[in-house]
Amino acid sequence: METCLVDGRVVAFHRLGPSPAPRAVVCLHGFPDEAGSLLPVAERLVADGGFRVFVPAMPGYAPSAPLPQAGPHRVAAHLLAFADTLGLESFHVVGHDWGAVAAYTLANLAPDRVAGVAALSVPPPGAFARNLLRHPGQLLRSRYMGQFQVPGLSERFVRRDDHAFIDTLWRRWSPGFTPPPERLAAVKAALGAPGALAAALDYYRALRDPRAWVEGREVVFRRICAPTLVMTGADDACIAPEMFEGLAASFLGPFDFVRVPGAGHFLPLEAPDVVAARVLGFFDAHAPATAAAPA
Repeated sequence: METCLVDGRVVAFHRLGPSPAPRAVVCLHGFPDEAGSLLPVAERLVADGGFRVFVPAMPGYAPSAPLPQAGPHRVAAHLLAFADTLGLESFHVVGHDWGAVAAYTLANLAPDRVAGVAALSVPPPGAFARNLLRHPGQLLRSRYMGQFQVPGLSERFVRRDDHAFIDTLWRRWSPGFTPPPERLAAVKAALGAPGALAAALDYYRALRDPRAWVEGREVVFRRICAPTLVMTGADDACIAPEMFEGLAASFLGPFDFVRVPGAGHFLPLEAPDVVAARVLGFFDAHAPATAAAPA
């Protein structure tokens, strides 16, 4: 990975693809994960679509520096500043899990610069909130969020027995999928660095911080104009299928919804060929060109 400074904070990232390239894409990971899990999709976007691809470690995930508060609006603003640092005038975004939340928010924060979005495994925040009222059973699936709310205690719980809870979440959320041992080792290493786990859990703690929602509510919940592809695994045990109902209410621009058979929550690893092919097809149809991606 290479690094750059964004507003005085280190951002570590992978850079792939030709230089310059006609199109650029920023790929964003979620929790409990790290940037390397998106490389299989990124490599296919390069090989099959000619993209220039940037895959950052999200703020707070080692070796990227944390933000003082990890609400969706602040995370998206930081990622937009990252794009500025790279010289990306216009770009696509592919986001998984928390990266999907960041992608939706980025599209609303900079509608003149985000050419297209592919969001994996998580619906738009507005759809999630509306559907949660109709399908409160999702609260059981999301019970881990409550486990993350107590600083110090939560970190000790997740670290216990060599981060066994991370193994549990991967098994629970993607039943039938066995991730390569080196992948889980990389995730644990990223979250095991000093301060990294607390920073990652801050994304969840910001959900109950009224300052985070007052600051960014309008941007986070606004209907999205950018062409958007939403994908989920048919066997995802983290986000219930019902959470993707009524997606049209979240979009003003073109969108599509794809459910991937035989896949769980970790789509970029479980079905990279399907994800990349669908993303490229959608971007080619609805968001075919951006400014050239610089070196």
